[in-house]
Amino acid sequence: MSKTLVANPVWGLKGIPTRIILDKKSLTIKNGIIGGKSMPYNSISSVEFQAVNSLTLAGTITIIPYRGAEVKANGFYKGQFKKVKQAVEDGYFDDSNDSGEDNYQQYENNSGSSQNSNFVEQSSPQRPLQEVDINDENSLTNALNSIISTIDAPGAIDVSVKESSLAKYNNYLGMLKASYPNNKLIPFFESKIPEWKQKDKEHTKMLFKYLIYMAIAFVVLFFITTRCMH
Repeated sequence: MSKTLVANPVWGLKGIPTRIILDKKSLTIKNGIIGGKSMPYNSISSVEFQAVNSLTLAGTITIIPYRGAEVKANGFYKGQFKKVKQAVEDGYFDDSNDSGEDNYQQYENNSGSSQNSNFVEQSSPQRPLQEVDINDENSLTNALNSIISTIDAPGAIDVSVKESSLAKYNNYLGMLKASYPNNKLIPFFESKIPEWKQKDKEHTKMLFKYLIYMAIAFVVLFFITTRCMH
């Protein structure tokens, strides 16, 4: 028997989660439906876990072979990484006590660990911190609407706050589309992204024009000042 580690589908190809299959003597990484990259344990130099995402609470497993390019598998949890690392260190996977499917949800729903909590925090200048349940449709739509209110609020918004809000928006929207593809608000949420991009372009054009006008005014003032001195 083998062990299949299933990543968070938000990180996968069109909602299809990446899988790492631990066999007796080798592991296979599958992205999408067809194909996969197989590597014997004894051909792997080391395994690393990096870049934990603050929204999904998952990270990237990097498999470094003795020869060839390293292979990255996104959307896995630290508990899953430890199983891969143990198999590589042992040189084999002991399937006698551990086989079947290892789904990401058992790590997300582990409320005993803050690292694997099912909740993430969202903040904005207008709203207090609130919890977002990434497995709840209403919670995701409320979070998206909250971010829209932040970005569309009257007045200027801090660049770092806007970038952070957009990153969260894209992640929450990805989760909503992957888990609830029939949600009727998805087209609306998707339409906000090109709308914001268009506003950014218009803002950049206005700023560019303002700088040109300022430069012209400076040249004229310099010319007048020079003439007066003579």
